[in-house]
Amino acid sequence: MKTLIDLKTLTGLLILFTFSFTQAQVGIGTTTPAYTFQVVNTGNIGATSLAESTNSGTDGVSLSGFNSSATNPYNAIEGVTSYSGTTFTPAGVFGLAIYGGSGNSNTIGVFGSSNEWQGTGVIGSRFNSGGPDQGWGGQFYNDLGYTGFFGAISDERTKKNITQINGALSIISQLNPVTYFYDYDKYPYMGLNTEMEYGFIAQEVREVLPEIVRDKNLNTNATAEIKPKQGISNSHEQFVVMDYTRIIPILTKAIKEQQSLIDNQNSKIQDLEDKVLLLESKLNVLLENQD
Repeated sequence: MKTLIDLKTLTGLLILFTFSFTQAQVGIGTTTPAYTFQVVNTGNIGATSLAESTNSGTDGVSLSGFNSSATNPYNAIEGVTSYSGTTFTPAGVFGLAIYGGSGNSNTIGVFGSSNEWQGTGVIGSRFNSGGPDQGWGGQFYNDLGYTGFFGAISDERTKKNITQINGALSIISQLNPVTYFYDYDKYPYMGLNTEMEYGFIAQEVREVLPEIVRDKNLNTNATAEIKPKQGISNSHEQFVVMDYTRIIPILTKAIKEQQSLIDNQNSKIQDLEDKVLLLESKLNVLLENQD
């Protein structure tokens, strides 16, 4: 039985398996590799994966990147994307854990760790190019758990124009604490809490404290099931968000202002009580003299 291959397919295969051994450099899809090993998608390889490393064994990793030199300052594995469209939201590095068993397992999409006490397991950052400040240095959808210390930078060296908070009680009196439920039917894939919440309406807080409210983009399809080898659609929507922690200093100052009012009132009450006691004493003296 003969297998027929058309000219177009044959040409694609020839391009795909074109190897170049120039100065110990290997190229697939290119005759002029720029690196020790370079794979180039010439348009005939497909859109889902340029290369794949599959491990069907019972142990071992599928793909490993290891810089063994103690003086090598570069990353072991880098993922870079330069997508310029708006239909999808590609990631430089994407991790997807799929559990194939019948029960439940604590699978992890991306795991970051450091074996150094001064190291950092995972870092998320964002370069602000000067446009609308609607992005994030890191995002989490659904529940977020942590142990240990949760710290925000508050070092005096990072601050300027430090002034006292005045009129905190007046500010707090303008806020409207409410209970509410998130609209899970409208946004089922944002990981929103299904229990009753206690908080504020960000649009209302903006009228009082605009500094703690911002417009930010959030993925309305973030917790939907994700399949491997598929583009992630751009399902972002702009929402009004607020930083609840920034109300804490205002609440602290409001408590101090309220305590000062209480102390002043107590002082006045004490003065009145002292005067009443003095009057009672004088009255008793007058009554004794009359006897």
